[in-house]
Amino acid sequence: MPGIVNKAAQQQPARQPKKPAPETPEVTRGVIVAKKIMAQPVVAKQLVETMRAAGDPATGIAQATIFIVKQLYEKSKGTLPTKAIVPLAQRVLVDVMRLGAAAGLFKITPDLLKQAVMIAVKMFTESVKQPVAQPAPAQSPASAAQPAAMPMPTAPMMGG
Repeated sequence: MPGIVNKAAQQQPARQPKKPAPETPEVTRGVIVAKKIMAQPVVAKQLVETMRAAGDPATGIAQATIFIVKQLYEKSKGTLPTKAIVPLAQRVLVDVMRLGAAAGLFKITPDLLKQAVMIAVKMFTESVKQPVAQPAPAQSPASAAQPAAMPMPTAPMMGG
């Protein structure tokens, strides 16, 4: 009997862990463009400053991730498919974390990743719910002279 049980066990394929869905061409292109944007010294510096100024690492990672994803969407002129945004944001978030860790801002941990994802999802959801911005009223010269709190550079996108 033991031989039969062992032979049956050998014939059944081992259960493989569920593999993530294959990456779409849009996500692949988006990741490449995001890496090129983040590699620009002025953008990398601004992302690090954003993460540093946020107060806590998870919030800073989320803010920097949302910034990059919005840049990608704007540069795509709205052609980035909605279904590609979440997997693209996940990949960008990991790259943002690596940038922050390389800058010495924090150590990457599973808990930090989890917190950053939750905050990024919340921020993204809130930004989607906001009504379309109305044109700003004319500013007085005094208020126009005040700099924005955290200006983010607009990075050029490859191929367009």
